[in-house]
Amino acid sequence: MAGTRGARPPGFPRPLLNSDGLPQLRNHPCRGRVGARRGARPAPRSGLLFLRGPPGDRAHAVARPRRRPPRRRARRTPPSRGRARGGAGLARRAHPGVGRELRRAPGRGGARVPWLRRPDATALPGGPVRGRPGAALRRRPRRTIDRRGRRSSGRRLCRALWRRSGGHELALGGWRVPLRGSRSRPPRSGRTIRRRERRRPGPRDRSRLTPPLRGEAQWGPRRCVRRMTLTALQLAGDEAGDAWSRFSALAPGERTALLDELKAEIDRRVRTDPESARPLAEALVRGAREAGDRRALAHRARAVVAYFTGHTAQAAADFEEAARLYLEEGDELGAGRVRRSLVEVLLSLGRSEEALRSAELARASFEAHSEPTLLAQLEVNVGNVYFRLDDYAKAREHYEAARERFEALGDTLGGAFAAFSLGNLETAAYRLSGAARWFASARAAFEEAGQTAQVLDCDLSLAWLDAARGNFDRAVAGLVRLRREYVESKPAGVAYCDLDLATLYQRLDARRDALTHARSAREAFEEMGLEFERARAEAIEGASLLGLGRSEEAHEKLERARADFERLGNAAQRVGLDVQRAFLEEGEEKVVLARLEEALGEAERSGQKLLEGLARLALARARLLAGDARGALATLELDGRDSVLVADAWRLAARAHRTLGDIDAERDALEHAVEAIEGSFAHIPTEGVRIAFLRSRHDAFRELAWLQLEQGDGAGAKRALSLLERSRSRSLARPGSIAGRRPPAEYERARERLDQLLSARLDAELGFGASAEGTGPAPPSAELLAETEQEVVRLARAFERDLGPARFDFEAEGGAASLADDEAALVWLLTPEGARVLVVEAGEVHAVRLELPPGEVPLQRDRLALQLSKARHGREHLARHGARIRRASERALARLGELLLAPALDALRTRPRSLVLVPYGELRGLPFHAMQIAGDPLAARFDVSTTPSLALLARTRRRARALLDTPASLLLTGTDEASLPAVERELGSIERILGPRARRLSADAAHDALRGGGPFRALHVAAHGVFHSEHAAFSGLRLGSRFLTAHDVRRLDLDLDLVVLSGCESGRMQQIEGEESIGLPTAFLASGASSVLSSLWPVEDEATADFMEHLYSQLAQGQSVGNALSITRRAALEREEPLWNWAAFELAGRP
Repeated sequence: MAGTRGARPPGFPRPLLNSDGLPQLRNHPCRGRVGARRGARPAPRSGLLFLRGPPGDRAHAVARPRRRPPRRRARRTPPSRGRARGGAGLARRAHPGVGRELRRAPGRGGARVPWLRRPDATALPGGPVRGRPGAALRRRPRRTIDRRGRRSSGRRLCRALWRRSGGHELALGGWRVPLRGSRSRPPRSGRTIRRRERRRPGPRDRSRLTPPLRGEAQWGPRRCVRRMTLTALQLAGDEAGDAWSRFSALAPGERTALLDELKAEIDRRVRTDPESARPLAEALVRGAREAGDRRALAHRARAVVAYFTGHTAQAAADFEEAARLYLEEGDELGAGRVRRSLVEVLLSLGRSEEALRSAELARASFEAHSEPTLLAQLEVNVGNVYFRLDDYAKAREHYEAARERFEALGDTLGGAFAAFSLGNLETAAYRLSGAARWFASARAAFEEAGQTAQVLDCDLSLAWLDAARGNFDRAVAGLVRLRREYVESKPAGVAYCDLDLATLYQRLDARRDALTHARSAREAFEEMGLEFERARAEAIEGASLLGLGRSEEAHEKLERARADFERLGNAAQRVGLDVQRAFLEEGEEKVVLARLEEALGEAERSGQKLLEGLARLALARARLLAGDARGALATLELDGRDSVLVADAWRLAARAHRTLGDIDAERDALEHAVEAIEGSFAHIPTEGVRIAFLRSRHDAFRELAWLQLEQGDGAGAKRALSLLERSRSRSLARPGSIAGRRPPAEYERARERLDQLLSARLDAELGFGASAEGTGPAPPSAELLAETEQEVVRLARAFERDLGPARFDFEAEGGAASLADDEAALVWLLTPEGARVLVVEAGEVHAVRLELPPGEVPLQRDRLALQLSKARHGREHLARHGARIRRASERALARLGELLLAPALDALRTRPRSLVLVPYGELRGLPFHAMQIAGDPLAARFDVSTTPSLALLARTRRRARALLDTPASLLLTGTDEASLPAVERELGSIERILGPRARRLSADAAHDALRGGGPFRALHVAAHGVFHSEHAAFSGLRLGSRFLTAHDVRRLDLDLDLVVLSGCESGRMQQIEGEESIGLPTAFLASGASSVLSSLWPVEDEATADFMEHLYSQLAQGQSVGNALSITRRAALEREEPLWNWAAFELAGRP
């Protein structure tokens, strides 16, 4: 019987260890001592172990009694603390001192020995100890007290100890006291022990002496020798083979018992912590091989562990080997059990036919042995095979049969597995309410049974139901949470979470996110040998690559995935793959139509409603492209339950009605589409996914607004303006704030690496990078920069999921009403059908048609950009060619003003002082304030500002402006780089103008102040600016060694009246489909700033310092931002400054 550390021996009413881990017999009913001499005095109330042994022998532990104290002393008087007490044969302390030394071990032949710290201590004396073995076992009490308080003889005590130890020994903590006798015959008395232990050891005994090992101390079977207690965990963790050499020396029965203990430990761990069970399983297989016993059981246990840890191929091999071994042993039922488990493993590997054959063999075994429970479990396994093969009718038949069998047996846990499978079946049929009930029922049963991994599987299915209902934010949050929990309990679950996230992002057209998760899932499934899941992940990866324009790599993956689905016999997944390719690529119409018609038929036969809806949508799109509008309308299903699918179906129906010339039906279809898009958009979790979702569906808002304008009345213009505002305001929701919260260290490290890369890139652009001779730091590669940016985005998302959803704290309907009496707004709308500008003034909205020749606006824009780029060639170049550059720039601006502004200004019914401009699409980024009207810039006639939407302008005007009216209301910061010498003059002049109202901070302090949210109401930053065209969210300004990027600003909660970004291209923004703009101005506006002044192109250092000095002089006099900017611009015009200096800065937000 192996010793246990501090464990309570079986059958004893109280623990036998004191607080120091030593045997404690004081309060135990058995107050005697085994092997004591008959007729001796009664044993004391407590005993301790000390070291005895013959010369040349290893030390061993012996229990010694204490003499009865004199009668004149109280029998229960405790000894003094820490002092050794003893008589003729006793070594005792009332409170054993750990690590102290006994003065002398009393008794004959005693020697000075160190005290044992605990039974598992490793430090024992290495020298010989005098004495004879068994000397302490000579005397035993004549009578003792048993556990019931009765007097008992020594023989009764020996028999009781023998029964409690299972016939071998008495375990005291880590010590084992052998009891002589056998399992069939207990020792008759202490004489049995005395006679066998009194004799001196002979050569035969000396040959069996084993040197001590580090570990627990115990007594050997015949010799009092210190040996290591061999446990299952030591076998699993042994590398050098010491424990295995001990294992080989054990008796066959002991080896078998140890293997059974190892198997029991594996069963305890495999469903809660499968990774920790892997070394135990390997040790079990090795032990069974060396012992020649339990081989089939060992392979079966290792197969289960391999399956739960994702090593499916190894699991299949071990299950097959276990079945063969069981048959060799003649255990047909055991082989049937293994074959039942093998069904699921073969199914995971895509070997469905082999799985069904294995199920039939297992069924024959169970029926022959009348095993109803195993038959019920087998029904679930077979149902899973048919579910994978898309035969839902047979799958339901087997699942229902399993549920009925489990109910008849009263097996709640088995019924939970059947309920979980029925939930999957209901999900495929898109009966979401029924699926939720099955999953909830199964989860409750799994939780009650303590099946952690199965509880997580139910949560994973419930998260997918949230996605199917359109609750994408809840679904993503649930999948991310489960991904973290699966890491500890079931590593294979991480890959399934990645697969579901990839599928979800693919549906929302967030292809980059889908690609990231699909690639991670594919690699994990490939390592685990799960063919079906790997093919699914590869199909999503290929579709994402195709949507991103990487056609060659995408086609290779799609073809490989399609071949895998055909080989695995899964028609539904092959249909889904064909549908995805039909959406993303073009081909010969007849070929595409034939393929999609076949796909629709397969989807209808499979019963998967979502797949059928996708197939109908793809076929209707193909028919519409082929000119069959009526056929497309007949194919569409417009009353589905998936909101994304319904929105896309209504958009396609609107196109079909437009082809047929039915304007009213087109308008009705677009209204349904917009309603479905808004319903889905409200539950999309992150900013990037929201932009991706709207990017491909924004045309529904634009087309419906155009139809409203075609009505030609004021009501139609107001509805059109409302639609445009609703579409434009979606990306301006304020995300959760990180103010007052410190991001994780991993995010900070990734952010620091990105700052270094951005600085190296900026240095290269400014001429401080690698030279022609190769000296100096080289700029980072685009791949490295993109990889680091994606890592920062991923870590930021993980950190921000606890911040709550984005806040839509403004209404699209209130934008027009927020305009002042002397203000007017111009809102542009560009469509393939034409261009309009909506004039909003005095609470009225009317539309003006614009005559824009095709390609004229992009042409003039490119001409202006070319001339402005020439202005950056240096002062010497401007001295020679400045006049010509200025004239060419003014011609381009005059042409743009003629096309975009003149018709709208002519239609003004009032004489406004301020103009608020809302550009659209390709018009964003144009310098409207510098466009020529009758030979003068627009800024010479109006106070001009821009805004992404009127609804955002209304939000900025909700609070009263208190600009620069309190001490330290302006936070002033800038770079100290020698390449920008005028920055110091600029900051100094602002400090001089504003006095105590300005507070200057260093770059690092300004970063911390922005993140923590200070009492300041305005911000001025003067530094190098960089625009990142590939990923505009990481455009920003360099402050010291760090960058202030749009990605950082977007996650702040700012209450600022004014933000001035005095740097190159600080106002440039990336224009993407869906009328979205990404850059520093929109980031500050979305984070709560009222007004943002930034530059549209690179600016000259000295000219910028002069411009800012004039601006703050007006602000110090109490002017509004719009008035101060207009005065500064007109002063520059009077001084005849070149337009690339004064026109570079644009005001966004509240004027």
